[in-house]
Amino acid sequence: PLTTDDIRNAYRNGASIRQTRLTDSFGWDDFLGHHEQAPPVLALVRGNQLFIGTDIPKAKARDVILYLGNGETDSTA
Repeated sequence: PLTTDDIRNAYRNGASIRQTRLTDSFGWDDFLGHHEQAPPVLALVRGNQLFIGTDIPKAKARDVILYLGNGETDSTA
């Protein structure tokens, strides 16, 4: 599990909170393929619901993924 210290260390090393909206043509597997390693997912937004930690459901189209990224371009926003 991702800890507060992990997030702090990532920030110190240049990471920032990024977002990607999944679509019918850009799904979870595409999101993972866009990154060299699976980025640490902080939260998932589905409609007006925010899921964090172990409560994050399987991502689907129209969900927004909030994750720690290191300068790569957002896949979609």
